[in-house]
Amino acid sequence: MFVVASLGRAVSLQFSILKVLAGQPNGRAAVPDLNRYITLLSVPEWTARMKRLSALAPDLDIFGSFYVLRDDAGWQLTEAGYAFLAAVEMPVPATPEQEITLQVIVAPAPVGQASAPRLRLVADNRRGRRRARAKDRTNRSRVA
Repeated sequence: MFVVASLGRAVSLQFSILKVLAGQPNGRAAVPDLNRYITLLSVPEWTARMKRLSALAPDLDIFGSFYVLRDDAGWQLTEAGYAFLAAVEMPVPATPEQEITLQVIVAPAPVGQASAPRLRLVADNRRGRRRARAKDRTNRSRVA
């Protein structure tokens, strides 16, 4: 079973469980698999993301809220769990004061116009060959 050091980490861990289960077929995973996946995801970026999510629901209880069900085969994310994740991860709409206008930097070519030719990378290794030839010449002069 999971060992949790603090309440803040407990909420982050619960979000990790929800996210891992959401990525599994039928939202179901055995406890050893959950442990393995969460251990693999224990990188700073993931931890920071889970902390940000846990700040949105500091009193999260995935079992008390019936977001996750437990049985002998493992744990399964419920429809309520999927809905909760979707609601928490939904972007907050911007207020009119916060709206920014986006500027198009790259636009597709209009239909009917030829597109720019494809660029090709060409390596210029002549300089390296000169050094190799010069090195060969110095080695030959020493041998002769």
